[in-house]
Amino acid sequence: MSYHKVLAALDRSSQGEDVFEEALNIAHTQKAELLLIFCTQRWTQMPAVPPVEAPTGTSLNPMMRMYPSMTETEVLQATEQEIKKSTAEAESWLHNYQTVAEKQGVYAQYRCIPSRGNPGELICKTAQEWNADLTVVGRTGRTGLEEAFLGSVSNHVVHHAPCSVLVVQDKN
Repeated sequence: MSYHKVLAALDRSSQGEDVFEEALNIAHTQKAELLLIFCTQRWTQMPAVPPVEAPTGTSLNPMMRMYPSMTETEVLQATEQEIKKSTAEAESWLHNYQTVAEKQGVYAQYRCIPSRGNPGELICKTAQEWNADLTVVGRTGRTGLEEAFLGSVSNHVVHHAPCSVLVVQDKN
């Protein structure tokens, strides 16, 4: 089977490097385009200020309960700043991967996708919109209750992607 468009779903773990290397190798040998994506984590989209204990029932907004010493406007501004900061860091990180790929003769582009839900769903949606032939994802090896509670991005992608999926197992 030949691939023309390879999507690599990366994260900031050491496994993300393995996923990149595998996707780059396939894109290089197949002379395929490479799309590098990163889904921002929900937890990075919160203000970088320490939360304090709030009296129950002080606000209906969960963010306001976590940061009662701040006004709603301050919480929203801090959240927006944190989102911009984490997005800029992710885009810089992805740009470095793009540069590595292009030095090896692989046309690459990247997208930083704000997480508004399940990263697995976002990966599948991006693969469909981009018409990917192959999606490369990592797998951390969660099983049992941990997988049931935390979910499995790779499991979701394997069962819902509109294309072939290569799962790179964590070496640890």
